[in-house]
Order: sequence, then C-alpha cells, then structure tokens
Amino acid sequence: KGIKIPKNAVVEKTFLKIPKDGVLSSNGQKVLLKKHEIAEELIPIKVSFEDDVYSYILQDFTSVMLHDTILIKKATTQTEYKISEVHTSKGVYVVNGDLAEFKRVRILGSNVDYVIIDSESTYGVRLYDRIISDVKNIQENQFIK
Repeated sequence: KGIKIPKNAVVEKTFLKIPKDGVLSSNGQKVLLKKHEIAEELIPIKVSFEDDVYSYILQDFTSVMLHDTILIKKATTQTEYKISEVHTSKGVYVVNGDLAEFKRVRILGSNVDYVIIDSESTYGVRLYDRIISDVKNIQENQFIK
C-alpha cells in the first residue's frame, strides 16, 4: 500500500539537526538565534520535519550552516549549541501551487522505473500532490510556472 512515483523524482537532501528548544517563534515565524562574535541575529527558518528531540532544517549553505553556534534561551538560562550533526533523507519535490517544496519520503519498494512510497507519513507526499520528475535544476521554494 503506497503511492507509485517515477524513480528519477527521488533525491537525497541533507538536513541540519537543531534541538527543538533552539527553534523560537518571532512574529509568527520560526527562527534561530545565531551567535556571531559581537552580536546575535534572528535567522528565519523552515522546519522540514521533527522528531521527539530535534527539528530538522534543510541545509542551504547561506543562512545557517554546520558548525554555526545558536543560542538556546530558556526562562532563566541561555546555552550555546554548536550545530554539529546532519541527517540525510530521501524525498521528492512537490508543487501544490507555485512553489517547489521538498517532502521527505519512505520508500517501500522499487523497480527499474518506479518506487512505491509510504502515503501515511506525517511530513510526506499525499495522494494528488504534483510531483516534479525532472529534479536536476530544482531548488527548495523555487517558483514553478
């Protein structure tokens, strides 16, 4: 039981592991408090998926990178956390509207041309999602005509 999609639509992406406590809300948007040598900066992020301990954000090499330090603020304490772990995951680009969005998938089976993916995952592909099968030049949040 699953969804059949073209095998060439599946790509592998790298995600940064961020403790859930490090993800803050500011004006209705999720942000990280990135520490610089002399100042702190709020960095807007998009959480791709979560587990019990971590939030995962797509590694984009522009705003937040491996080895950056973020601040985790609690009621009376502030701790530093150095981003040191990544997680790779397979997924597809979905276009529901005008933007390409990476969705994580769990592959249940495959043959030469197609894969069967789990349709029951929390962050994954749903029935009737539009899948991009030619993913060579697609980026996260790219405008698609």
